[in-house]
Amino acid sequence: MNKNLLLLAFIFSFLPFISADSHNEKTKEQDSKVGMLGYWKKEDCKKISKASGTLLYSAGIQLEESRKHRKAGHPIKADQSAAAAKYLAEMASHYANNFEAYCKRPA
Repeated sequence: MNKNLLLLAFIFSFLPFISADSHNEKTKEQDSKVGMLGYWKKEDCKKISKASGTLLYSAGIQLEESRKHRKAGHPIKADQSAAAAKYLAEMASHYANNFEAYCKRPA
């Protein structure tokens, strides 16, 4: 029983390496022929990139709104706009990280 458990643990520890998708040069050439950019399709990567840019732009607008509210003496509205800017910037960062992870060519 103990041998079987050890054998199963050994097999499961190497299973991710055995089933991993390797992107060799031939696979990269095939991907470029079918419109792939990294692991995802080019159009999906463009959508991710555009969404990240849009979110970052919106964060900038909210930050400017926060500055205007603060100058006008509305600290609560300023804090709300600043919080929205922070949230949008974080979301843009997440989209950018996904682009980096899935749309860049593996080394």
